Amino acid sequence: MSIVLYNQRIEVPGTASWLDSEADVLAVTRGKTKSIKQSREGYNRDPATFWIRGLVTHTTSGTVTRLNDKSIIESAKDWVYAKYGTNVDDKSWTLTKDLDESAIQTSDPGRIGTWHAGQVNNVTDGWELVQTEDGTLTKTQLDGYVRLCDEWSYHCGIPRVIAWRNGAPYMGMLTRALSAHGAGASLCLFYGHCNIWTAQKSTGRLVATRGKGDPSELPFLALRHAGYVCLDVEKGEDLEMWKDLQAEFKLDADGIPGPQTRAAMIKAGRYGAGGMLVARPGDESRGMPAWVSARSGVGRFSLGL
Repeated sequence: MSIVLYNQRIEVPGTASWLDSEADVLAVTRGKTKSIKQSREGYNRDPATFWIRGLVTHTTSGTVTRLNDKSIIESAKDWVYAKYGTNVDDKSWTLTKDLDESAIQTSDPGRIGTWHAGQVNNVTDGWELVQTEDGTLTKTQLDGYVRLCDEWSYHCGIPRVIAWRNGAPYMGMLTRALSAHGAGASLCLFYGHCNIWTAQKSTGRLVATRGKGDPSELPFLALRHAGYVCLDVEKGEDLEMWKDLQAEFKLDADGIPGPQTRAAMIKAGRYGAGGMLVARPGDESRGMPAWVSARSGVGRFSLGL
């Protein structure tokens, strides 16, 4: 059972990808299929030079109201949605996380940029969280979501940061997600579809792409409980934090933690094996981050370890 990031296959229990055996796929999909179809819809990315800025979380209906009373609900809906996502035109995402322990991955975000969130598609990865018929999520699902975020952050170099304000996840518009303000190029964190607004072409009026239920506060509360850094991103607290760190490393202090910043964090030895702001279980055994392996030998990039 595995996930695939930057051409690297990583063993993760409960997941299925197009590289897994028939037996593993059957187990994850509850007997629905022996193979996972790989999605090829989206933007081609060169894993040796591309770097993922952020991960955008979605929910399948966008109407989350609460955490379900049952901690786990057995389901094969991730297979249903994943199959749909690989067959429909002009819509795609990387991973579908079910209500139980399982998740299905249909593309490598280091190679394919999916069509999941408008103007930020080029610089982000996108996931779908399956919902019950009444629009809720489960505790087991969110526990698995956090574990997968841990893997993605480590191997894709996405900082373990979430948008926060006044003691709660920030569900409003992130200005830097607008096309006129960089289309997400400086948003290096885990955020939601609800944070992505657009400007109407005819009036210029800013409108929400999706409501607060896409994905709701619940996924970000789970990440907060796991220790992810909470910053008022809309006020630019993340930019200031990264500028200070970059200045310490004598790098161009632009506030965007690109590969050189992350490499400096790894070399400094103060941020764990993968140069993470926050240590998470399993980091010490994850080895070389997949994004580093993909960039090795490119231009002058080197960790110099």
